[in-house]
Amino acid sequence: MSNNDSDMNDFKMARAHSHYSAGRHQQAIDTLKELLGQSPDDADAHALLALNLLECGRITAAEFEITLSLKKNPNEPYFHWVLGRIYILKNKPKQSLMSAEECLRLDPDYYIAHLLKYTAFQLLDRLDDALQAVDDAAKIEPNSSDVKMAYIRCHIAKNERLKAEKLCQERLEEDAGNNDANVIMGEIKLALGDVDDAEYHAKYVIFNNPNSTEALELLANIKLRKSKLMGLWWWTNSKLAHMNQLKSTSILIAAFVLFTALAQIVKDLGYIPLSQVIGYAWLGIAAYSWIGIPAYYRALKKELSQFEFNKDF
Repeated sequence: MSNNDSDMNDFKMARAHSHYSAGRHQQAIDTLKELLGQSPDDADAHALLALNLLECGRITAAEFEITLSLKKNPNEPYFHWVLGRIYILKNKPKQSLMSAEECLRLDPDYYIAHLLKYTAFQLLDRLDDALQAVDDAAKIEPNSSDVKMAYIRCHIAKNERLKAEKLCQERLEEDAGNNDANVIMGEIKLALGDVDDAEYHAKYVIFNNPNSTEALELLANIKLRKSKLMGLWWWTNSKLAHMNQLKSTSILIAAFVLFTALAQIVKDLGYIPLSQVIGYAWLGIAAYSWIGIPAYYRALKKELSQFEFNKDF
């Protein structure tokens, strides 16, 4: 490769990084395709292409690209971290943990690999291990914004909302315009019943970033919480969502058994019409819970559509 070709590839790589940082993922993909057309063995370009493909939801293509990078250079920690992120999106947290461990074997100071472990442990419902992974990341990069946000999310997952609120407030005092912190503070406020404050944080983020799916989803949740028809469904669903799968399933089974037993007891006592009413009540609750799911997604879709800009603007 001539010096001119090398300089051009360096320029394209820098431009692709700029596009990625600014969220212009399709432009980054197009630039990297040009680069790889000239230098198909560039492992770094394949890895950056994988990251941009991930941001566009093209998981299979991203996995193909990072596999090429690893074949070229299996000792690059960054490549294993990207593969670990792919495994997270494929709902394979155990494989993601293996990628994170390999990354740390190659570079013990690669703190974002600890954050990758934190995410995997969250998916596995190993909350104490998740918190330890964040602690390990903090030992390397205590001032990292990602580490601070991970601590907040850990406390939310452990249902320690007041601790999460305190840490989130500290984060906002450091950076009042941080979108992630504002969204999470809105979620915390909503969970604590402070709907107006939650709405303020959601609208603040939307004002600054109208394409923030997280903020629009928060706003949809706020509107559902305010709804007389859907408020109870939202409250019940949010409570169950913060429980582990075993506990939430146990509660649902217990509720079914309770209604069935109560209906049978009332029937045995001779109150057959009342027994039927109890049975219908359970069917009504079940139907309400099923109706709530599509209603929620319709509300979310409505919020998303309201903030779509004219593409020709």
